[in-house]
Amino acid sequence: MPTASARRFVLVTGGSLGDVLPYIGLASHLRSLGEDVLLVAGPQLALLARGERIPFQALESAPGDGADSGFDESGGWRAFLRLTDTWVLGSLGSTIAQLDETIRPDDVVVAHPIQIAAALVAQNRGVPWFTVSPAAWLFPNAERMPLYQPFKTLGPVLNRLAWKDFGRRLDSRFLGRIRSACEAAGIAGPTGSFLDLCCSPGRALVLSSPLLLDSRRLPAHVTVTGFAHWDVTRLWRNRSGLERYLDEGDDVLAFRAPPHQSTPGFQEAAAAVCRSLGVRGVYIDFRAERSGVDGPLFVDRYIPLSVLAPRSLAGVHYGGLGTSTVFAANGRPAVIMPSTVDQFENADVLAALGAGVRLDWRRWTPARLLSCVERAVEQRDASRSLGAQLTRERGFDVATSVLRAEGRPDDRARPEGSRAHAG
Repeated sequence: MPTASARRFVLVTGGSLGDVLPYIGLASHLRSLGEDVLLVAGPQLALLARGERIPFQALESAPGDGADSGFDESGGWRAFLRLTDTWVLGSLGSTIAQLDETIRPDDVVVAHPIQIAAALVAQNRGVPWFTVSPAAWLFPNAERMPLYQPFKTLGPVLNRLAWKDFGRRLDSRFLGRIRSACEAAGIAGPTGSFLDLCCSPGRALVLSSPLLLDSRRLPAHVTVTGFAHWDVTRLWRNRSGLERYLDEGDDVLAFRAPPHQSTPGFQEAAAAVCRSLGVRGVYIDFRAERSGVDGPLFVDRYIPLSVLAPRSLAGVHYGGLGTSTVFAANGRPAVIMPSTVDQFENADVLAALGAGVRLDWRRWTPARLLSCVERAVEQRDASRSLGAQLTRERGFDVATSVLRAEGRPDDRARPEGSRAHAG
């Protein structure tokens, strides 16, 4: 139960399941340590928050849940600009107004990078503010180009120049709209760049394993916490049906259709792969018209990956960080089919670790899919080794330790940065 301290952690998040579920895990962990917590997110998380007994406030206008993000197959810069238009600025004014009424003087704000409204209100109120991100791709660094450019790296000098150019493009496109939203809400506008609102300068946390960051050297004020996966199992209603299916035979192939792409023929191709290899499969697609057994597949709109991955021979998915991590942590290889933003990098990281095979979504065919699944299944030993390393990490312990130590109501000065570390 919360202590009598006036401090309250206000966690503000949005985005796809891979973005929002870690925030429920973090809120739950803080609650278990006796901290007062408020989770602020889209209304679709209300039931999950109640199930975990986390105090919850629904955003009246929330960034999208990933099902209708407006992505196409281009990825990179253009995908990020569309994401920002839709998820970040589309609801900025109303979110600022709501958070300005919610955040109290003794609060500590913990914000997902896309929730720049939380950063703006925290700065105006003078309360401690921390960015907590499941991924590291918005933190400038000298090792990588911004997002997923045609080149991963062109050397430190050109990489830094590319990040500066990326920042200027974002500022030119978005800062004027952000200032207008702030003026309408009656708060001061940003004094720095767009990226300054996405990445807190005093301390920022990446809820991921350093093994999955592609040897990326992050700024000194960024703490890489280590593996910190959390999934939805308590309120999932179709567990018995899946478990009966799984118990009828050996491990299955797990297919997860990308939520932001049109998927004609993908379920049929998944079934064909299973028939060719003589195995059964589970197919997850939020657009599935019905659930249950369909040929060699068990089909459902949603299945917690923490339930499915341990019973999987391999995973076939689109490369979201949460999905990539849960299969890796369970020691299961994957075929990663990226199409946008950080999915390409996640695919490359797992391939370099010997725990994944990359097949770009725009290039897949049934024959290529079968070939890649066969190659992935052969990577079981390397995948088990990676999984053992990930599960030894304690990401939520590291994250809550930093937040509790540095999020003091009586300390309004942002702490100096220190070297990033892993749990």
